[in-house]
Amino acid sequence: MLKSLFESKGYRVTHNLKARGRSGTEHQIDLFLEYEEPLRTSRTVVEAKAYDKPVDKDRVMKLIQIVEDVGADSGILVTTSRFTPGALSIARGRNIDIWDRERLTSLMGELKLSALGDQPVAEFAPSISVVQPVLSIEDAQNQGQAQVEMLAKGGFLGAGKVIETLEKAELLLYPFFEVTAKVRVRHVEKTGLLSKREVATEAPVTVSFDAISGELVVASDEGVGFPFSHLPMLSAEELRVLKSVPSSFALNVIVGLGYSAYKARGIVSGLSGKGLLQTVVSGRYTHYKLTVKFPSDPTTLPSISSCHKPQDELPSEATRVPPRIDAGTAAKTVEDYWGGNVASVSTVYYPFYLLQYRTSDGGIRYEYLDALTGKANQILAKKRVLKTSKV
Repeated sequence: MLKSLFESKGYRVTHNLKARGRSGTEHQIDLFLEYEEPLRTSRTVVEAKAYDKPVDKDRVMKLIQIVEDVGADSGILVTTSRFTPGALSIARGRNIDIWDRERLTSLMGELKLSALGDQPVAEFAPSISVVQPVLSIEDAQNQGQAQVEMLAKGGFLGAGKVIETLEKAELLLYPFFEVTAKVRVRHVEKTGLLSKREVATEAPVTVSFDAISGELVVASDEGVGFPFSHLPMLSAEELRVLKSVPSSFALNVIVGLGYSAYKARGIVSGLSGKGLLQTVVSGRYTHYKLTVKFPSDPTTLPSISSCHKPQDELPSEATRVPPRIDAGTAAKTVEDYWGGNVASVSTVYYPFYLLQYRTSDGGIRYEYLDALTGKANQILAKKRVLKTSKV
């Protein structure tokens, strides 16, 4: 089933691959994924095991070593159980993604729906529009060449200089879904001089999602931001807790949501391992502080179309990156986050210039420039998994 899931997302999958690493060690790889990007092929090692006990950090470290030894770009560790705090801590900040039982169940459920032909995307026929680039391809090339010259000089007395050449510049149209809906929003209303109450009302909103990763994004004059990249990583239970608890709380608050003490500790462990909670011990008492907040009011999240006026015309000589998720998934995310009724989903393409550099040792470096501001987008550069088609 995992093989079918990745194939449905456009990966080329090899099952039970034996690969010899740079160290000379032969590795048995459960699934080896390959995905065609604009200028390269990304490779991912997947280890999928059925475990009864929580997966510890040693298993994560082993996958990290395999990924490095075979020269893959990333790894995914899948378990039918959950991960210990140590395992979550080791994986954080590495090129390793971890799927616990909740996330696996969610993803496999999505595949089963697709196999049955019950696809929410059929309810939507997304219109397509494009934010037009401000910078020309020549501007991008000049900016890239200026960076090459600056790096070649290095710092004080030439320290740290990097010798590389600009090999290619390409205009990419990156996809975002914009979901228009009426959602339930809660706000505090004054009822008297010293009294107030919480009121729930319906409000029209348009919110934007990365159509590659499903991340909720916000737009501004500076471009597109990714402040909520942690949300797609959460299980349904973790998301519910994040939406429900105050900024500082004790374990019994989660128990009050209907979970057992054991389950509540597991949820706390998962959120802490993902860097979303801090544990505070005061004497005999332990409580937790959120390091992030759930975006409970979507009316405060500017969409791409509200900041940059998209047009119907596609730029010539552009490479369009097709969505990796479907419109129905974006619509369901809005319903999961805020409830309410979705009216429509549209596709908005945002322009970036992909610059390819070759270093003096033969290595390749990529940079993504915002085609409106000319600023490098570090978040987009980390995604790297892009499949394109000519406009």
